[in-house]
Amino acid sequence: MAELLETVMTAVFDIALLFLVIYSANGRAANGRTRLVALTFSLGFLLGILSKCIAGGGYAVMTLSALGFMLSYMLFVFSIPEKRKHHEKR
Repeated sequence: MAELLETVMTAVFDIALLFLVIYSANGRAANGRTRLVALTFSLGFLLGILSKCIAGGGYAVMTLSALGFMLSYMLFVFSIPEKRKHHEKR
């Protein structure tokens, strides 16, 4: 039962991160808070992967945690502001 709840919780976090990545890819959420959230999530997912490796358990949670880490990394990359060249004017 606990394994099922942990799998569902990790899947819900992944879905929320996916929506945040899509929102950020459109350029609406590129700020310092988004980078901080991405770093915090990535650290949490890495710790989740490590805990599953040490304590043992199902591969579903470990796979979903790895997916969450990749989504948070993608969110971090999308939240870095784009540098414009000097000759480009808006």
